[in-house]
Amino acid sequence: MIDLLTCEAIRDEITGDFPGVYIGLPHDGESITMPCVLLDLRGDALVGGPLQRGSLTAAVMQQTDDSTVAEHIELVQQVTDAIKNVTGAGSEIQIYGVVAINSENQNTERHWVTNLQFTLGYGPQT
Repeated sequence: MIDLLTCEAIRDEITGDFPGVYIGLPHDGESITMPCVLLDLRGDALVGGPLQRGSLTAAVMQQTDDSTVAEHIELVQQVTDAIKNVTGAGSEIQIYGVVAINSENQNTERHWVTNLQFTLGYGPQT
């Protein structure tokens, strides 16, 4: 599916910006370590062509024992900025635009969790 390829392209593009932060996908078989960013993309094909429009969720998580609210806010802003600037460069995917649309904050079981929502246009490299 092009959605998983797009998640991989986004992960590959932003991973270098976040040393020490686990950037994961829905089907990774690895143990998740904190801090982490988990990416999930749900896409819809546009009729008559190869382009897709999708809803990307980036769940940014940190342990409350290992970070402060200010540190979490800073990481969330950095992740937002990085995702808004992805292009798919160097991958099979072209990302045509990213718009941040909303966020949701939680503090559950000693974790800071912020779910960031983006709408993006993407398709295969031409």
